[in-house]
Amino acid sequence: MSTALDSVEPPLSEVEATIAQWTEDALRLRYSAEAQLNLAVTPADIRMQLHRIRQLMDAVEPILERTLRARGRVRRAAKHARSVADEGWDQAVVQQPRQEYQGPRERYANASLATFMEQRTAREAELLQESADTAYEVVRIAYQGLNGIRQDLRAMLHGLQFESTLER
Repeated sequence: MSTALDSVEPPLSEVEATIAQWTEDALRLRYSAEAQLNLAVTPADIRMQLHRIRQLMDAVEPILERTLRARGRVRRAAKHARSVADEGWDQAVVQQPRQEYQGPRERYANASLATFMEQRTAREAELLQESADTAYEVVRIAYQGLNGIRQDLRAMLHGLQFESTLER
């Protein structure tokens, strides 16, 4: 059964390219805010920029959510791949016929050879997990950067309001 969330989440085979694109989009939005930020003098200018920053934050927020979901899926897939590899290795060690003059290192080496592809899949899944973790952190920091700009603008607006009360 397909849901609306399935259409948003990319297949695991495409996750790395997709999260890289999401990261680029979030950073582009984040730094477009800085490029458009000018020294606002009037409260109307500040309110307009606050509105623009809020729009950018609204655009980055779904990217943050999708990146978080993708990271969760990748983490679960990596844990599953590691579990499959470990179980396969354990089975290979147990199922090996005991040979005379064979030490534990030889048995472990044979088990590692028997589960080479599973181990490779687990390592690749772990690398993808690291990429997803990094992408999530980058998007989160971009969102926090926009929020920081918004906080600064609010402080400026508050400061202007305070100055206007002193002038009276």
